[in-house]
This record gives sequence, structure tokens and C-alpha cells, in this order.
Amino acid sequence: IGTDAALLCPTDPASCDETTCCTPDDTKCGLSNVNQPCDAATEYANPAANTPDALKSTKTNCCPKRAKCSEALCSSKKKGLKNKIGTDAALLCPTDPASCDENTCCEPDDNKCGVNGVKQNCQATATLTFKPGTEDTTKSSAACCMNVNSCLALKSSITCVTGGVYDPSQDTLVATDDNKNYVCCVPKATCDAIAPACAGTTTLKENRCSADVNKCTQAHCCKDDIRTCKNSVTEDAPKGPACCMEKM
Repeated sequence: IGTDAALLCPTDPASCDETTCCTPDDTKCGLSNVNQPCDAATEYANPAANTPDALKSTKTNCCPKRAKCSEALCSSKKKGLKNKIGTDAALLCPTDPASCDENTCCEPDDNKCGVNGVKQNCQATATLTFKPGTEDTTKSSAACCMNVNSCLALKSSITCVTGGVYDPSQDTLVATDDNKNYVCCVPKATCDAIAPACAGTTTLKENRCSADVNKCTQAHCCKDDIRTCKNSVTEDAPKGPACCMEKM
């Protein structure tokens, strides 16, 4: 302010020298909260990049309250946990809820599947195994377990046939070692329906056999369809029962 306000900068406002044109603003938090110290017992310095320029009149701009154990993110850790109650719930974490210590603030929840289904013994039934990703789900056999021969259970051993990719919608489908590499898979998407469409100097990537399409043959342009039978009289039928018959 005053005479300094009239001084000229080299070019635009971004060129102005900080030491020449600026002065500390006591109404803001300031660097390292110099204008609004935090109470370390119950608060922490706001790490947000814009904190120095935040108004100190609202103290939480500069010094948020430390989270309590009751706010810890126990139920989202995919470990089947819940927040401790009683006196532990009031314990303070270093900063925000994400900083809360798991051992201090959380405990196993007997009503959830738990890690590896520890609270729901899927393996007690020979045909079942734990379903990954259900650790924080309310426990039941249907929620925590899956068939040992389901596509999801076999996923690590599946190598989709050429042109195929694993299909999550088939997770619960029961497969066999003989058919898992195609019944658990779907054909990879093609570029035909790309959106937005190729533009300018680009075009769809594809095999080109000749400048004259009439010279193209099936050998150039066709490949096995993983969705249909092969080497049988029903080779145009979808894979499944139509591909098989009783042994004589």
C-alpha cells in the first residue's frame, strides 16, 4: 500500500517482484501457520497447498481437529474390521481419519467375511472356497464363498483362447479344466464401433490383403470365432451342449 503500490513492474503482474510489491497478511494462516499456531494436543497444521492464504478467522482453515478412532476408516480396509468402541473410540489420531492406526482403532468384525473368509469357513464344504473382495461383506455362505470350479476361482489358471479375454460377468459360471479357457472368456472388442470415430489422417487398424477387395480371401480376412464349435458337424453352433454328444 502507500507509495509502493504505485511502483511499476517489468511487464505483466506475474513479473512483479515479491519482495518489492508484497507484505505479509496477518489475517491469513501464513507459512507454517505463523499467524495461527495450532494446539498439537487436539489439532494439526493443515497440509493443503492453499492453507497459507486461508483466512485465520476460521481456525479450522489453519488447524483442523485431529480425528478420533471412531472416525478411522476401519470398514474400508478390506480386512473385515470395525471401529473399536468404548474409551478407544475417543483416542486421537495424528491427523485425519486416514492417519488412524489400525491396531489402535480397529478390531475384527465377527459379522463380516474377514480376510480369507476367516469368519465364514467356506472350506468346510468341499465344493466351496473363499471369494476374494468380500472381506468387508456381511458374512453368509452366499456372500463369502464361491464354487471351487467357478470361473473366478479358476481365473489364475485360465488362458483364454486366441482372440478372447476373461469375462467378469462369468465369475460365477461353473467350468471345467477342458472348457474354462473359452466359457470364461469373450471375444476381444473390435474397433468397428470406436467412439469418437477415427478422424483426419487416421483410419481403423486392420489387415489389408490387396488394394482390390475382390482379391481378398477368407484366409486373409477371417479367423476362428471363439464363440462357436470347431471341427464338427455343428461347427456353426454356439459353444456348449451343441458341441458335444454322448460317447457310443
